[in-house]
Amino acid sequence: MPLKTRKDYERANEVVGAVINDWNPYGLIGEGGRPDEFGPEVAELVTWIPKIRTKDDAVQSISAVFSKWFEPKHFRPHACAQIGASLHAALVRNGFVPRELDN
Repeated sequence: MPLKTRKDYERANEVVGAVINDWNPYGLIGEGGRPDEFGPEVAELVTWIPKIRTKDDAVQSISAVFSKWFEPKHFRPHACAQIGASLHAALVRNGFVPRELDN
């Protein structure tokens, strides 16, 4: 599903936000951090959705965004594999990216 309308972007923000907030890197949410603690990172990840087709694409997007905003050494692709898979699954489940076909 392409992101064409404001409603599409709002829904994508909810989906990506839920995944990232559940991951909660650094444990900021619930420890005095705001519920939208990762709002800027989530908003940036939403702009990556048109480029995400595979789990690896999702891993690379999280690695790039969180490396930019935080300490790159903590967000190398191998460290983002599990959250990348979760993000990809959520995007597929909500129709934002097509399901990967087995080769």
